[in-house]
Amino acid sequence: MADPSVRLFLSCVSDEFGAYRDALRKALTGPDVAVKIQEDFKNRGGDTLKMLEDYIEHCHAVVHFLGDMTGSAPAAVSVDDLLKRRPGLEAELARRGFPREALNALTYTQWEAWLAIGLGKDLLIVEPAAGVDRGPRFDATEDSKTAQAAHRARLKAIDRYPGPPFTSVDNLVAQIVTSAVLDALARARSGIEVGARAFRLWTFVFGPAGEPATEPSLDWLDLADAFEDGEPNLFSLLRWDYGLVETLYGRDDDLKKILDWAESGSKAPSARLITGEGGAGKTRLAAEAAKILRDRGWTAGFLPRRKNAFNFAVGDKGLFLILDYPEEQPARTAAILKDLAERKAAPYPLRILFLSRRPFLDWEGETTMLQGRFGRQEIAAPAPLSVRWLRVFSLS
Repeated sequence: MADPSVRLFLSCVSDEFGAYRDALRKALTGPDVAVKIQEDFKNRGGDTLKMLEDYIEHCHAVVHFLGDMTGSAPAAVSVDDLLKRRPGLEAELARRGFPREALNALTYTQWEAWLAIGLGKDLLIVEPAAGVDRGPRFDATEDSKTAQAAHRARLKAIDRYPGPPFTSVDNLVAQIVTSAVLDALARARSGIEVGARAFRLWTFVFGPAGEPATEPSLDWLDLADAFEDGEPNLFSLLRWDYGLVETLYGRDDDLKKILDWAESGSKAPSARLITGEGGAGKTRLAAEAAKILRDRGWTAGFLPRRKNAFNFAVGDKGLFLILDYPEEQPARTAAILKDLAERKAAPYPLRILFLSRRPFLDWEGETTMLQGRFGRQEIAAPAPLSVRWLRVFSLS
């Protein structure tokens, strides 16, 4: 594995959690995922603390097992050298209530957690449930329990808490892959490629990736299917893709704004956020814009949520993509925003339309990197839908 996309570190005292760590390592390791443990560096000889520092600095997340054993400690000279190399680390730990004199008492395993914190890495803390087997070489002492209690208290003092206690190897693996580690994998395994007449997007998924989608989704359902025994199914009729009415009323200005933005002619990629309450008509409005743009030669539609890979041939006019509820698709959203920020021009007009219930202010921190290429458009909620009107409609 010459250059893995994702680097993880599993931090534990082997005599206490070695079997759990090894099972977790096996579950997480893949063609583009490197998972390291303390022994990988100790066995090389030399300054183990420096090797841990170098790896953790470049890894995506650290999983730290919190138990009753402490493990061995580095020599004082190794700690001194570390703090000389990184004076900012000492200051950061001091800011978090960790005085210099206490650092010499840390063991390698404890240092692994504090290096993650000091270097700004994702740290996931796990601990066993009561009665969980700790392994044949588990041998906690009163001194080690006291030291670990102090370690645990310092972590809690800065709001670093373990997740729910794991009860088995399978339970531990399940916790990890739905946590910050998954976030690290998702961020590192997401990307975009924009070619002369092509657009590729991929995001992380566990298990088989499946075939990529070859065009954006814009499927309309048969309105007749929204009626059961002649009676309207209100939940179905409220879905945008049934197209209850063929023409959008009262949305001319909103639709014109979207089309004007899309067809501005600029080759600078840009995004637009439509916000509004649930049921306000955001999705139907976006679908209507995509339909019109398709008729005008654009590649346009929604990014299907159940796909993690997309490979689109782009039409003559450009690419118009809709991301519905981006807050529920963080990896995909982050990949798109990052690419748009870095890409100052594209071979064709590239427009991304986000639809969210969250107000614009909630997105400002994530979108300032687009430097003015992120617009906003708030739409008002429609008047309540009359059940009596629906009955009249069903009879007509």
